[in-house]
Amino acid sequence: MVVSFAGGAGIPGRLLVGAAVARAGNQRALMACIMLQIPALFLFIVTREAWAFYVLAAVFGFAYGGVSLLVPATMASFFGPKNIGTIFGV
Repeated sequence: MVVSFAGGAGIPGRLLVGAAVARAGNQRALMACIMLQIPALFLFIVTREAWAFYVLAAVFGFAYGGVSLLVPATMASFFGPKNIGTIFGV
């Protein structure tokens, strides 16, 4: 149940992070999402209450949605859009 909650939180993460990219840029938004994921992952280890798992799943899922949106865009800005297929192994 917690995993599906994280997946559901990824949907608004993609939408809101996509809107924030226009202000901050790809790299800064990607770093912000990764910085949200890191403490959430470590706090999963020490969490004992069910409600805390759901809160951490929402934070992690939101950030994961943003990361999944930003990685291809950041790679395209570094290496050019014509090289994306090669980079991702298509």
